[in-house]
Amino acid sequence: MLASQKTIYGLVQAPLSYFKLCKEVYAKVGLRQLDCDECVFVKYSQNMKGQPPLSVENVIESGEFLTMDTVPKNQRVYKSCIYPVACIIIVMYVDNNGVRHNCHELRAEFQSDVAKDGRIDLHLEGDMSSFLSVRNLNNTETGDITADQEAYIDTLLAKYNMTECNPNKVPVKTSVNLDEIAARLPRTPHPEVVSLYPQLIGELMFIAINTQPLIAQPVNALARFMTTANSEFYVLAKGVVR
Repeated sequence: MLASQKTIYGLVQAPLSYFKLCKEVYAKVGLRQLDCDECVFVKYSQNMKGQPPLSVENVIESGEFLTMDTVPKNQRVYKSCIYPVACIIIVMYVDNNGVRHNCHELRAEFQSDVAKDGRIDLHLEGDMSSFLSVRNLNNTETGDITADQEAYIDTLLAKYNMTECNPNKVPVKTSVNLDEIAARLPRTPHPEVVSLYPQLIGELMFIAINTQPLIAQPVNALARFMTTANSEFYVLAKGVVR
């Protein structure tokens, strides 16, 4: 490959170039990209001998997954899959791939085909019950799906020595005027605060986006002062952690 055709890691274009490459490879090995979410790729395979091949559209339109009975072992294409439709679902996030499947052979086949192509190193995160620090719990009795970042938040509390801190009832009090605090900012920000504050805000943003939307507004407001914050802003940010 010519040097001009390579993408340097860290450039803005790198994630998009890698995504386009994965998209091409996944299409080659039989996965279909969803229209509703371009980071999700699926493959459905017929698991009943003597039946015609399946397409994504046929499975969705027919509602096969809603009425699936088990298939006798001697009639299965894939021995580990008990249902008429074997499937694998890949969820991409940068270079991580969350995987859900009901067929071990289909997953192994997918990994083998990608390895034979040889253009990408496949990073499979495994069971989607935990993905990118988010724990997903599925109650099979009620059908409820919940998500939390308990482990990540515990790590964050320990990092800032706040494991035993008293909790705040609200992230930031409504009486706090950030612009008034900003007006008192020193001309030369404290180097330690300027280093720690953006890191803490980024960690809080990650939590707000994934599982705690109630802190999104105050975190967004505090993020306006990333490069100029003083110790007062740092205390307010730690208040959101509480």
